[in-house]
Amino acid sequence: MSLGAGEIAAVVAELGPLLRGAVLQRVRQPAADRLVLELYGAEGACALLLCVARRASRLHLVETAPGSGRAAGPLAMAARRDLEGRRLDALEQLGGDRAVALRFGGAALVAELTGAHANLFLLDAEGRIVAALWADRSRLRDNRPGQPYTPLGAAGVRAGEAPVGRPAFTGVDALPGGAMERWHDARETALAAEARAAGLRRAAAGALERTARTIARVRAEGARADEAPRLQRMAEALVRGAPAAPRGATSLRVTDWTEAGPAELDVPLDPARTVRQNAERLFAQAKRFRAGAARAAARLPELERRAAALEAAAAAVAAGEPDRAAEILRALQVLAEEREAPAGARGAPAAAPPRERRRDPDARAVRTFTASSGLSILVGRDAAGNDRLTFALARGNDLWLHARDHTGSHVVVPLPRGADPDPLTLHEAALLAAYFSGARTEAGADVDYTRRKHVRKSPKSPAGLVYVSAARTVRVRLDDPRLAALLAAKGPRS
Repeated sequence: MSLGAGEIAAVVAELGPLLRGAVLQRVRQPAADRLVLELYGAEGACALLLCVARRASRLHLVETAPGSGRAAGPLAMAARRDLEGRRLDALEQLGGDRAVALRFGGAALVAELTGAHANLFLLDAEGRIVAALWADRSRLRDNRPGQPYTPLGAAGVRAGEAPVGRPAFTGVDALPGGAMERWHDARETALAAEARAAGLRRAAAGALERTARTIARVRAEGARADEAPRLQRMAEALVRGAPAAPRGATSLRVTDWTEAGPAELDVPLDPARTVRQNAERLFAQAKRFRAGAARAAARLPELERRAAALEAAAAAVAAGEPDRAAEILRALQVLAEEREAPAGARGAPAAAPPRERRRDPDARAVRTFTASSGLSILVGRDAAGNDRLTFALARGNDLWLHARDHTGSHVVVPLPRGADPDPLTLHEAALLAAYFSGARTEAGADVDYTRRKHVRKSPKSPAGLVYVSAARTVRVRLDDPRLAALLAAKGPRS
């Protein structure tokens, strides 16, 4: 649960006098949605958490400053550059709303603790945005880097009001914010456990459903073996009755010599084929049905063992044993399912290790870089390479970028189904889009980004020319040290 405006006012009133004049010694980014400021003041060392998690945006002191845990993003890097070593002049609530400002001389760090739309902004002495934790999320304000910061409107929560179901964190003991830290730590642990259990439950249920469909198909394939003897008899009878077949017939009545004696048998014919070709087709079909039955008999026991294991995983989740469920699903490769696997193959036992993402057979069309997150960043080399990257290699959910108002490369970040890019990967991809464009010689550039599914091309338009909808924009500077690091550590497929 995110803090209400009244709770934020209480925390600011409690921490403001304590932290005023403290020196910011270090900025850490332990997770994508939070910063930890290590300060040293009259009361000694302390660590202030600024968290913009969707369901738990807040600020309070923490007893132990966590390690970085990930590569620092653009905001953390800029805060280290501009704020470390400075004194905290003031900690204040903005307009009685769910936002606070930490003022260090002329610069400021603003935390908007608004739940789903929470964000952190670093401002310069003129009130312009230097960096933001997330790309601009608002449709009502233009809070992109380089723009003047536009604050939130009037408060929507009465002072002192706390969300239902949680105690108001006032009068806390020992460490200011200590009760809040303990409550949120316990809640985050519970939410993480719930999310993990839900993910395991979905993975087990989805894999079980796919496996059940595969079992049904395999059993149907096995059942067709019962047709093989009849098809074989029809083919043999057709060969014996071939001389009597009229030209272009759609069926032929022939005699089937069984152990019980002769019997009349109607054999359907394909009029486009000769009688012998029809017989060969029936022989081949009978052979195929028998082979399918043999495959089904060999495959069914393994599929049924897989289904039983998935049911055991689902039961383990329901019994509160997520570790056991995860172990079962990992053994079945459900938690590391190959992105490129065809839909018809999912749910079947994996016979080979996951394949790499399909690549452009002409390596000259695309450059490949590796983001700090480990994701690949693909950059088109020329107009033809842009077309191939965007319309042959990229999938609908992939992130697509291009420098605004400049000719240049299309940039694609392949993403797992349903995933969003983290802010650092977005920033690094935008740097490459700006660098491989006509903006390379400029100080900075605006880069548009959207999902690949929002990029279209006219059949008659020249190579590289596209039409983009639902795009957003991020501003980058070409003197960013991360750009040099990306260019120096270019991936092996470039």
